[in-house]
Amino acid sequence: MRVRLLALVLVGCGAEPQPVSLGILAPRALQPILEPAVAAWEAAHGTRVRIGFDTPDRLIRQANGGTRADVFVSADTRWMNALVSDGHVLETDRRPVAFDPLVFVGAAGHPPARDPRELVVRLEGPLGIGNTDLPDGELARLALRETKVWDQLTHRVVELRTPRELRERLESGELHAAVTVQSSVLLARDTLSTHPFSPDLAFGSTIEVAPLTPGGDADRLLVDNLVAALVDGPDARSGWSRAGLDALRGPEAPTHPERPPGSRPQPPPQPPPQPPVGGPQSPAR
Repeated sequence: MRVRLLALVLVGCGAEPQPVSLGILAPRALQPILEPAVAAWEAAHGTRVRIGFDTPDRLIRQANGGTRADVFVSADTRWMNALVSDGHVLETDRRPVAFDPLVFVGAAGHPPARDPRELVVRLEGPLGIGNTDLPDGELARLALRETKVWDQLTHRVVELRTPRELRERLESGELHAAVTVQSSVLLARDTLSTHPFSPDLAFGSTIEVAPLTPGGDADRLLVDNLVAALVDGPDARSGWSRAGLDALRGPEAPTHPERPPGSRPQPPPQPPPQPPVGGPQSPAR
């Protein structure tokens, strides 16, 4: 009898439901925004969320390789398009979150250019941009060509393979200037300063979030609630705003593939010059 009772107790213990947790795959560049927003959501819902930060190309490989995750955050429409093509995201589930503007970046002691012509006149060393495999690199080339300065700068261009490499070379002083999207330098906010590439924010990329299909074992309503918090939640929205990313609200944001790369409809009024990312500029080293 004692053996039977012990067996029943053990079976009962094994039948207890496991705590629900959710998984997110997201670009490392967005870590300063996503971590506090997700922490606030966890506290409000009592649900643990694991965030896997990595480079966009590795995130795509993880999604294709079956890494358990429920939500994907994409720093550019190209990456989300790839997930739709691979059947991991439904087109109707894509939610635009923020507009990531193209910016001039200046290293410590080197204020960023304020327009393309000024960049041509002031640039004395190499200019860092992403390589052609990166959407921000492709966008930088497009903007420099459309503003008629590419031919004057091409001999100074240094191609970087990742946003991390670009940040490190700027912080080390190897590069004094770069053209990239705002999110690429969020992790170096204390040492680098930025200025919009164009006053009307005509060049940039769209940050998107979507549930993965199929995702993990969590209830879809819970997943949708987390997605909504990343899109419209006050913690996320304040994070996008503080980072210098123009927050977009769901259906108001365009995701139409026919739009030219980097273009943006109905640009907002001209913004004032942006201060250094996250604070005052550090003194020259």
